[in-house]
Amino acid sequence: MIRTDAPMARTTDPVSSHIANSKIKNNVTLADNIICAVRNIYAQTPGFGVTDDQILEFVEALTQKRQQRNVIARARGLLERDGLLERIPSINNSRVAVRPNKEWAGNGV
Repeated sequence: MIRTDAPMARTTDPVSSHIANSKIKNNVTLADNIICAVRNIYAQTPGFGVTDDQILEFVEALTQKRQQRNVIARARGLLERDGLLERIPSINNSRVAVRPNKEWAGNGV
């Protein structure tokens, strides 16, 4: 689950950003789906990081609903900040790549 006590938008961001961010951090299902995506994809290709595009594709297939990439990326960043995901170097260094945090890797979602 995403921590709700830390600020997510910059103070200079428009009000709409703060509203959108509050919806993201309260969306437990989205967080669970992202963690599930990272665990499943990483298990198939250990050692290679999971990108936001891969997470997006997995979550869309799982939910059968179109997702916004920026929302997936923001939520992934929050999960990373909270220690549930760990950033690793991507193969082509052009995308953010993550893997499950070693402490959480064995826990099923």
